[in-house]
Amino acid sequence: MNETRAVLTARSAGLDADGPETLRVPQLFSDLPDAVVVANSAREITWVNPAFERIFGYQSEEVLGRTTEFLYASHKSYVEKGTEPVSYTHLTL
Repeated sequence: MNETRAVLTARSAGLDADGPETLRVPQLFSDLPDAVVVANSAREITWVNPAFERIFGYQSEEVLGRTTEFLYASHKSYVEKGTEPVSYTHLTL
């Protein structure tokens, strides 16, 4: 089964020409009651919302730069999810 992921375009996500470190996640995602994790193509966490911190018990400083592997039940699951085909949905805000 293919997983559907929402992908923001650089412009809609507020990405400046300076690079990914200037990504400004819209307030909408900060206020969601569900955990939101933003990761780069290397699956390294670049941003989490407050709900992530509350639900998982980690502060953002503890997870930024780490891969998402610790969020999976096992290393095998992490590897499998990383090789599955993914269907992307592009959103424009």
